[in-house]
Amino acid sequence: MWRRILPLAVVAALFSGAVPAVDPATLADTVRAELERRGAPGLFRVELGALPPALAGEPGPAFLAELQFDPRSGRLAAGFSHGAGHVSTVGGRMVEYKEIPTLARALARGEQVAAEDLVWTEVPAGRAGAGIMTDPARLIGAEARRSLRAGEPLRSADLRPALLVRKGGLVTLAYATDTMRLTLTGRALGEGGQGDVVRVLNIQSGRVVEATIDGKDSAIVRGPDRLAVN
Repeated sequence: MWRRILPLAVVAALFSGAVPAVDPATLADTVRAELERRGAPGLFRVELGALPPALAGEPGPAFLAELQFDPRSGRLAAGFSHGAGHVSTVGGRMVEYKEIPTLARALARGEQVAAEDLVWTEVPAGRAGAGIMTDPARLIGAEARRSLRAGEPLRSADLRPALLVRKGGLVTLAYATDTMRLTLTGRALGEGGQGDVVRVLNIQSGRVVEATIDGKDSAIVRGPDRLAVN
């Protein structure tokens, strides 16, 4: 439902300075300042529609005279006083924004995200929906599944935990007990990150075991497969 935030006389008195030139961006900033003064929450911007000809062609200053705002839809109507007491109404809307981490540079497939690769960017809340990753702790160290452009919001489908073991690569395979630790060289038959289970070929015996990745090119054998290490 539309509601008037302040009467004409009150709003005119609150604004001590006039908008020096009739410029849409400046008018939008004026409306935003009034919405903030009235307690509009969060991060937002004001987008105004086309100016009426009488206002667009006005060479002199314009004052915010009245403002109607529907908080449910974000729609608004701002009346600007200009010229010899004329009031022109401009429609618009309040658009909610959110700050999310985006890439400062392009990443190639397989590159890892570093702290310096992230910049905080304001985007419309509608673009920061499901799947967008916002926690830097989950982003730093993750690996790009595909080529990513600078400025892109990062989605969970775009990244994966950094691969510590790659298919076909050599792996230090370990079996440990309370009293000993046995290591040998294997060849990875799959790939994965920290904590993933991967199949590894024991090069010495030719047997295949399942091992849990515990570091770069390193995996440890647990469970029944520990008997097959040799």
